[in-house]
Amino acid sequence: MTHKDKVADGSERERIHELMREVVSKSSKRDDPCVYRGEPACYSVVSSGLYRKCLPHSAHEAFDIARVELETVERARQYTTLAAADDILTEIQHLGGATNLIDFTDDYLVAFFFASDGCEGEDGRVVLHWPESDTMVRPKHTMNRIVSQKSVFVRPPRGFIVPDAREETVIVPGRRKGSILEYLERFHGISKSTVYNDIHGFIRHQDPKRSRNVRAFREVVTRLSTRPVPDWQGYLEAGAINIRLACMRHAYHQRGMAFRDGKKSQVWVTQEDQTNPGPTTTVRLELAGDEVVQLYTWAIEKKELDGQRAELYCRRAEAHLFQGSADLALRDFDAALKWDANMPEAYHGRGCAYKQKGAADRAMADWEMAMSLSRQPVAALIDRGNTLRDRGALDEAMKDFDAAVSSLRLVGQLSLIGVGDALFHRAVARCLQQDWVAAKADFEEARNDRVLVAASFHGVCAGVQRFEAEHRLGMPSTIGTMLYVASSE
Repeated sequence: MTHKDKVADGSERERIHELMREVVSKSSKRDDPCVYRGEPACYSVVSSGLYRKCLPHSAHEAFDIARVELETVERARQYTTLAAADDILTEIQHLGGATNLIDFTDDYLVAFFFASDGCEGEDGRVVLHWPESDTMVRPKHTMNRIVSQKSVFVRPPRGFIVPDAREETVIVPGRRKGSILEYLERFHGISKSTVYNDIHGFIRHQDPKRSRNVRAFREVVTRLSTRPVPDWQGYLEAGAINIRLACMRHAYHQRGMAFRDGKKSQVWVTQEDQTNPGPTTTVRLELAGDEVVQLYTWAIEKKELDGQRAELYCRRAEAHLFQGSADLALRDFDAALKWDANMPEAYHGRGCAYKQKGAADRAMADWEMAMSLSRQPVAALIDRGNTLRDRGALDEAMKDFDAAVSSLRLVGQLSLIGVGDALFHRAVARCLQQDWVAAKADFEEARNDRVLVAASFHGVCAGVQRFEAEHRLGMPSTIGTMLYVASSE
């Protein structure tokens, strides 16, 4: 039976109508206007051409795709008389170039055409999307193809969108693609000849990988991952030293992720010559987890550093804790408290070690002690809030997160903790409350404070799919996209 014969058959038309009714039903569940995109295969994300060419196998949230797109516009100006950046980009997009614009359409029938045109035998999909006003671009400069496709463009901040599989997608079965194409042409006049109405010199030679920003970004990532560790042991043998842990490869919100991916911690070591009060020498070391432990072990055994013994035990305990060695961490936190019984950092760290071992009540007691001893008990507030959140006491947890946010807004950065860390954890609690607007605002502000929210969410909550399944809820795609990590989901 040919596709024409199938379309003539009433049962096949009814199956096509069922798919279309499913799209209409899902699009009518919200008051805001919906746009549609047809894709011939069910990809993991809906991504822009620029994203696919620059970072085809990564969702690295530190990459600034907007800067690369601006560079594209400036390089393209010599090939066009158009003046407005969005007009240039929409023309590049429809001539097959790479931009951070994703093609959508106001017409779901056009979306069905694109979902059925290609990848024969493989399931396609129609994606429904409710764009925010600042991400939607309607082309002012019109081309025949833009008009026929009823095009609208979406500019995703990260270069891609993660649609909700249940609420924002409709699967187009591969076996039905041919009959859908025939149906659209026969009853709606939608076909290749009407949808596709030359090749621009710039677009023929466009290569986003030549972008200065992409090259610089990749060089930085490569340099950080391959930078050799200095001979710190030989350097430390002479003179008195002061060790300051500048960054244990993570910020506070990523605790528990440290060292798992082989990246380095930053440690500042100041070499002090007590016989000469002149300038001191400071070096930055980049050390792996076991090397951080070795550094503090060496310092603890150095008699000249007896005055720093409590802090050194506490720091080595943190290094053990961040590697998941809770028992070793407990031993060192206890040692730190023997040297200084009123050290709030040691109580806080010991509480974290107890939490890692599953002793939440003992952890809460230590955090209470840390809060009683510290003028700024932000870390303990965040950890207690997370424990209350895990117990389902969301209202009490929110009080702790609110207090931590307020305190950090007042005093700014504290050690490794910034307001973004508190905002991130408050956002997770707001997700559990399904307060999506407030959660999105907290995640965005945390990201502006240089929190890698996607990596952090994966480390704390094991990713979006696990979080949704565990708590029986569905995230809006705007938040799911912010938290997407390609390698895990």
